[in-house]
Amino acid sequence: MRIYGGPRRYIQGPDALQQLEVELRRFGSNALLLADEVVEERLALAVDTRLVAGACVRFGGECTEEEIARVAQVGTDRRCDVVVGAGGGKALDVAKAVAHELGTEVVIVPTIASNDAATSRLSVLYDKTHRVRGVRRLDLNPALVLVDTKVIIAAPRRFFVAGIGDALSKVFESDACRTARGRSFFDAEPPLAAQALADACYRTLRSSAARALDALARGTPDQAFEDTTEAAVLLSGLAFENGGLSVAHALTRGFTAVPQLATSLHGEQVSVGLVVQLILADTSASDLGELIAFMRSIGLPTSMRDLAIEPIDESEIAKTVAAVTLSSAQHLLRHFHRPLSETNLRQAIVECARL
Repeated sequence: MRIYGGPRRYIQGPDALQQLEVELRRFGSNALLLADEVVEERLALAVDTRLVAGACVRFGGECTEEEIARVAQVGTDRRCDVVVGAGGGKALDVAKAVAHELGTEVVIVPTIASNDAATSRLSVLYDKTHRVRGVRRLDLNPALVLVDTKVIIAAPRRFFVAGIGDALSKVFESDACRTARGRSFFDAEPPLAAQALADACYRTLRSSAARALDALARGTPDQAFEDTTEAAVLLSGLAFENGGLSVAHALTRGFTAVPQLATSLHGEQVSVGLVVQLILADTSASDLGELIAFMRSIGLPTSMRDLAIEPIDESEIAKTVAAVTLSSAQHLLRHFHRPLSETNLRQAIVECARL
């Protein structure tokens, strides 16, 4: 059986926040707003304070079971009928899980484009040390994803580049999943639409990402910036959830288990994971070299050395990363055309540093 899913409504563009209040009233009259301090202040200017009824909750900084329970209790106490999540991927994942707990719709307002968490019905759970602990599958995708590109372009460059890294892998992971006859995050056979979206995502990034970064430096969204944002948020999100993931994302389990690597951004980790996946897939030297050159040209990491906050012994750390990945991400490693061993993973991780 093939299943396709995604958010019911997606709005993107400069000053899109001006539409938030009107859109929000479609879903409820007593909203819970989850955001960090900076985002909360900005949204307060866009939404009638009576609509949030005082239920503004400061995001605690990590998507943990404890954080979800804390915020959900506020929503229960205030009898909130819709949840708004604003901020980065972890804040959005908490908001989605809280809406699931409350049985309400969720409206997602990403303020950075560092990953594609905005569109999915998944919440990636971490512990307090930033280590991935699992994925919670929710009942519904967001009712609305609203992306104000004036907000996105004001965020630090590193976040936007990380979002490109997260999105860049999707065409390769979706293809690997389909080839291995794997399952999507809807526990179904990936539809043809998933690979088409992944292909469009990759083509858009290759043609527009560099120019989008030029626009970011100028601080003014242009066509390339809008296209790249859509690829990083919408196309990437639809492609991964409907098409499945593979080695590149499996490795984030291992990377987050190493303190020297754990504070790197998700999209940065996926970027390195993609290189590992392509090495394992015996990608030709010319094709791999060309892609790595592109990745480095826009500032993406391509080895663990690039992720580390201090000098590391790559051979030793590769053992840990490979072991943790193999023990905790078999469901993703199965989305590959051949079985992978700890030795396979370790050798490919180390080889990244030589390219």
